[in-house]
Amino acid sequence: MSLSSPSSSRRRTGVALLDVLVAGVLVAVALVAILGIASQSLRAQLRGEKLQQAAMLLDELLGEVLSVGVEEYENLFASEGTRPGYEGFEYQVGFEEAGTGRAYRVTATVWWYEAGTRNEETVQTLIAPRLGEEEIGDREPEEPIDREQFMP
Repeated sequence: MSLSSPSSSRRRTGVALLDVLVAGVLVAVALVAILGIASQSLRAQLRGEKLQQAAMLLDELLGEVLSVGVEEYENLFASEGTRPGYEGFEYQVGFEEAGTGRAYRVTATVWWYEAGTRNEETVQTLIAPRLGEEEIGDREPEEPIDREQFMP
């Protein structure tokens, strides 16, 4: 039978309390790190959503230019402003003519403000002028294409 002295039991209690304090500090540090990572992740997700909306608006703008032609675009659509469904975004579409019969340089810019900072995305492309009002018609090959020949 072993009898322990009161000073040794106090020492064990003190060690246990120290273990609890160290564990609490480690848990707190881990929680701070996790919250920081979660905050960064949320900011990145929101930025990605804004970029996706900007890309969709740019695609819509350039699709309109392509569908009606550069010459008619400014008669049918505003070359700058805002669009329903894209709240918080503004846009501008510009055209630069390269000469008679040559492609136009089309520049579309979309911008938005986030935390007081202006963010913008710009796309530039070439779009050929329309040569007239003739219908293109169905674009079907003269002979049916055997797609099996292209399969491995």
